[in-house]
Amino acid sequence: MKLVVLTRQFGMYTGATVSTIELLKRIKDKFARVVVVTMRTDGTQVAGVEFKMVAKSRDLKTTAQQLVAGDPEWVGYSDDHFGWMLADANVPYIHTYHGNWPDVKYQSGQMFLKSFFFIPMYKKTIRKAAVTVNVSHYMEKRFSGQYAQRSTVIYNGIKQTGDQAKQQPEHDRLMMVGNVDKRKYGYAVAVFKQVDPTRMPPVDIYGKIVDEKIATELRQYPFVHLQGQVDRIEFNQYTKFLCTSASENLPVSIVEALLQRVPVISFDVGGIKEVVTPTRGRVVARGDLTAFEQALFANDTYSFASDDLADTFNWDNSARKYYELFKGLRR
Repeated sequence: MKLVVLTRQFGMYTGATVSTIELLKRIKDKFARVVVVTMRTDGTQVAGVEFKMVAKSRDLKTTAQQLVAGDPEWVGYSDDHFGWMLADANVPYIHTYHGNWPDVKYQSGQMFLKSFFFIPMYKKTIRKAAVTVNVSHYMEKRFSGQYAQRSTVIYNGIKQTGDQAKQQPEHDRLMMVGNVDKRKYGYAVAVFKQVDPTRMPPVDIYGKIVDEKIATELRQYPFVHLQGQVDRIEFNQYTKFLCTSASENLPVSIVEALLQRVPVISFDVGGIKEVVTPTRGRVVARGDLTAFEQALFANDTYSFASDDLADTFNWDNSARKYYELFKGLRR
């Protein structure tokens, strides 16, 4: 069996592309050959994996067709909206849906316009996939499960587990993770505007600045510290993880925090309630700023009882499930 991965970009770009890398690291040796066909790379390499670079999106399909021509041993993998091209190349494939469509459609006028391209492309990719893998039960029910030939849920693994038996920090310090844009932090600006700044502990925000306007609005609060994009976060320094996103699928950063017994305060978006249970944090209605503020300052204690997250969000376990699906494509 041989594997062709067709993706617009390969590298440390998004949660989806990082997940593809982690998956390939664990399953590449089970295939006679693994080839990534992509338009863009940041130089990330996976030992034993070949790369074919193309200039335009239409070249993804023609290159895949040339690669697999006349050889029935090929199976495919897709992590973005171009996956349907594998079906046009007569390759049965697995598609993993990492996206936030259709929820993100109403984030802004720009996203509304983009939705007329991306939603039909994802529907096409999902419909033509032999199996669609979802990274949350929420998004399977909300979107992809409606169009898939076969649909399942395999949670992404995490890379950073840390010390689950951490000591409580001496002083309150809050953290947030995610690229700085309106989707992630538009509500954060609104929450911070209404809180008493003298009550607020420091808030460290980790993520690349995508929207300078939102970054400027966040900087006006003296308790907010933009830390930029980093390779590793010391979760043990923090007493709470805040998620103010307007839409999500299921962020692994939240799982990383929970595994280190950092409680999460979040709006109810995406699959977050699949992991943020009452023993691990508090979830409030999306956009309810008052409820979020109350949760932020509540003196709640969280037991983290019966925690099985380390096994559930484990790349080795997830990769084994993926490989069983790939084997099924050839039967």
